[in-house]
Amino acid sequence: MTRTILHSRLSLFAACAAVTLGLTSIGVGAPAARAAGSQTATVDFASTTTVTFTGTELGLHAVNDVDQGYMTVAVDGGTPTTIDDYAPIRDASGVVWTSPMPASGIHTITITITATGTHDSRSSGNNIALDSVDVFTSAQ
Repeated sequence: MTRTILHSRLSLFAACAAVTLGLTSIGVGAPAARAAGSQTATVDFASTTTVTFTGTELGLHAVNDVDQGYMTVAVDGGTPTTIDDYAPIRDASGVVWTSPMPASGIHTITITITATGTHDSRSSGNNIALDSVDVFTSAQ
């Protein structure tokens, strides 16, 4: 199977035909960070965000850091997977989750930020800072 990237590092702030976003509440990073291409969307606790894409796979970029919490991610209404964004050393835009490879088509990823107080015991906070997505397609 051949895996091809259709769109790399699509900003969660850019409107385009490839990805439709349903951000419910966002906080925009500092201007210097945005200018450097490291835009983030911080989603409120217990809120849900959707990303709709056409392809076979999606990679989600987000901040891993000492003050990050948990989020869950589900594909097409399936069973959610818990993602822990805690890391002892900051990674401002690494891939934190890659979807399973559903059949090619239109898919919706649902990201839910867990309630206040849910984070790795080593984390100093519950923040979630989303950055961008990669969209892939696969062929036999």
